[in-house]
Amino acid sequence: MSTLRSLACQLTLVLLACSARGQEQIPDRHLVKPGGAKARSLEEVRIEVERLKPQVIAAYNLARRGYPNSAGTAVVRFTIMPTGSVTEPRIIASNISGPMADEIGARLIAVLRTASFAPEDVSVMEVTYPFSFKPD
Repeated sequence: MSTLRSLACQLTLVLLACSARGQEQIPDRHLVKPGGAKARSLEEVRIEVERLKPQVIAAYNLARRGYPNSAGTAVVRFTIMPTGSVTEPRIIASNISGPMADEIGARLIAVLRTASFAPEDVSVMEVTYPFSFKPD
C-alpha cells in the first residue's frame, strides 16, 4: 500500500462544506495531478458524501441520544482507490467534546466505509472533509 501511495503522488484535497449561504466552492472538472495522471473530480466526491448525508445524520443522532446539545466539527481523511473503494477513513481533528465524541467519530467512520465511487482509471486520491454537527 505504501508503494502505491508513493507512486500515486498523493494529492490532499480540502473539500469545503456548504457555506451558510449555500455556495459551493468545488469545481466540476477532473484534476490532473503532477505527471499527467487523472484524478477524480471534486464534484464526484461531493456528490458521494452528500449521498451519505442521511446515514451521517442518523449516526450523529444515535450517538448523541443522552447528550442532545452535542455539537461540533469532525474533520475526516480517507483514501479513494481507483477501484472506487474507500480505505483508511480516520478522524484527523475534532472539536466535539463530551462522552459521545468517540462514538460520533466511530459511527462517522463506519458510514464512510460504505462510500462507493465508480471504478476509474485515476490515481489514488486522499480526501480531507469536514463534517459539522449541530442539534436540530
